[in-house]
Amino acid sequence: MPFRLTNEGEYAVRLMVYLAGRDQANLVSAGEIAESQNIPKRFLRTIISQFAKKGFINSFQGNGGGIRLAEGAEDRTLLEVIEAVEGPIYLNVCMQGEAACQFSSQCA
Repeated sequence: MPFRLTNEGEYAVRLMVYLAGRDQANLVSAGEIAESQNIPKRFLRTIISQFAKKGFINSFQGNGGGIRLAEGAEDRTLLEVIEAVEGPIYLNVCMQGEAACQFSSQCA
Protein backbone atom coordinates (compact mmCIF):
# COMPACT_ATOMS: atom_id res chain seq x y z
CA MET A 1 0.00 0.00 0.00
CA PRO A 2 1.50 3.37 -0.96
CA PHE A 3 2.13 6.03 1.65
CA ARG A 4 -0.60 8.65 1.71
CA LEU A 5 -0.91 11.84 3.71
CA THR A 6 -3.91 12.41 5.94
CA ASN A 7 -6.27 15.19 4.90
CA GLU A 8 -4.59 17.44 7.47
CA GLY A 9 -1.17 16.74 5.93
CA GLU A 10 -2.52 17.50 2.47
CA TYR A 11 -4.06 20.76 3.69
CA ALA A 12 -0.81 21.77 5.41
CA VAL A 13 1.12 21.34 2.17
CA ARG A 14 -1.51 23.32 0.24
CA LEU A 15 -1.36 26.12 2.81
CA MET A 16 2.42 26.46 2.66
CA VAL A 17 2.60 26.25 -1.14
CA TYR A 18 -0.11 28.91 -1.41
CA LEU A 19 1.64 31.24 1.03
CA ALA A 20 5.00 30.67 -0.67
CA GLY A 21 3.52 31.94 -3.94
CA ARG A 22 2.24 35.16 -2.37
CA ASP A 23 3.89 38.54 -1.87
CA GLN A 24 5.15 38.33 1.72
CA ALA A 25 4.50 42.04 2.25
CA ASN A 26 0.75 41.37 2.12
CA LEU A 27 -1.31 39.40 4.60
CA VAL A 28 -3.80 36.80 3.37
CA SER A 29 -7.04 36.06 5.20
CA ALA A 30 -7.82 32.55 6.40
CA GLY A 31 -11.11 32.79 4.50
CA GLU A 32 -9.30 33.48 1.24
CA ILE A 33 -6.97 30.54 1.81
CA ALA A 34 -9.81 28.19 2.76
CA GLU A 35 -11.82 29.11 -0.32
CA SER A 36 -9.01 29.15 -2.87
CA GLN A 37 -7.38 25.93 -1.61
CA ASN A 38 -10.61 24.08 -0.76
CA ILE A 39 -9.55 23.58 2.86
CA PRO A 40 -12.26 23.27 5.52
CA LYS A 41 -11.97 26.21 7.93
CA ARG A 42 -11.84 23.98 11.00
CA PHE A 43 -8.75 22.16 9.66
CA LEU A 44 -7.21 25.40 8.49
CA ARG A 45 -7.57 27.03 11.93
CA THR A 46 -5.81 24.06 13.54
CA ILE A 47 -2.96 24.09 11.04
CA ILE A 48 -2.53 27.87 11.27
CA SER A 49 -2.29 27.61 15.05
CA GLN A 50 0.29 24.79 14.88
CA PHE A 51 2.36 26.52 12.22
CA ALA A 52 2.34 29.87 14.03
CA LYS A 53 3.65 28.18 17.21
CA LYS A 54 6.37 26.40 15.21
CA GLY A 55 7.46 29.59 13.46
CA PHE A 56 6.40 28.55 9.95
CA ILE A 57 3.95 31.44 9.58
CA ASN A 58 3.03 34.75 11.17
CA SER A 59 -0.62 35.12 12.10
CA PHE A 60 -2.18 38.45 12.98
CA GLN A 61 -5.63 38.71 14.59
CA GLY A 62 -8.25 41.40 14.27
CA ASN A 63 -9.28 43.93 11.65
CA GLY A 64 -6.71 43.91 8.87
CA GLY A 65 -5.14 40.74 10.22
CA GLY A 66 -4.12 37.71 8.24
CA ILE A 67 -1.36 35.22 7.59
CA ARG A 68 1.97 35.18 5.80
CA LEU A 69 5.09 33.03 5.79
CA ALA A 70 7.42 33.72 8.68
CA GLU A 71 10.90 34.96 7.94
CA GLY A 72 13.10 31.99 7.11
CA ALA A 73 10.14 29.73 6.29
CA GLU A 74 11.35 29.45 2.71
CA ASP A 75 14.14 27.25 4.09
CA ARG A 76 11.69 24.74 5.57
CA THR A 77 11.52 21.41 3.79
CA LEU A 78 8.43 19.59 2.62
CA LEU A 79 9.26 16.88 5.17
CA GLU A 80 9.22 19.45 7.99
CA VAL A 81 5.84 20.75 6.85
CA ILE A 82 4.36 17.26 6.70
CA GLU A 83 5.88 16.11 10.01
CA ALA A 84 4.54 19.23 11.72
CA VAL A 85 1.03 17.81 11.34
CA GLU A 86 1.57 14.09 10.71
CA GLY A 87 4.31 13.47 13.28
CA PRO A 88 7.61 11.76 12.50
CA ILE A 89 7.69 9.70 9.33
CA TYR A 90 9.78 6.56 9.21
CA LEU A 91 10.10 4.49 6.07
CA ASN A 92 11.11 1.50 8.14
CA VAL A 93 10.82 0.50 11.82
CA CYS A 94 14.63 0.41 12.01
CA MET A 95 14.76 4.17 11.50
CA GLN A 96 12.94 4.68 14.81
CA GLY A 97 16.00 3.65 16.79
CA GLU A 98 17.31 0.57 18.55
CA ALA A 99 14.39 0.23 20.95
CA ALA A 100 11.92 -0.18 18.08
CA CYS A 101 13.61 -3.07 16.29
CA GLN A 102 14.39 -6.50 17.71
CA PHE A 103 17.14 -6.99 15.11
CA SER A 104 19.05 -3.75 15.77
CA SER A 105 22.04 -5.58 17.31
CA GLN A 106 22.41 -7.62 14.12
CA CYS A 107 21.92 -4.78 11.65
CA ALA A 108 24.80 -3.33 9.69
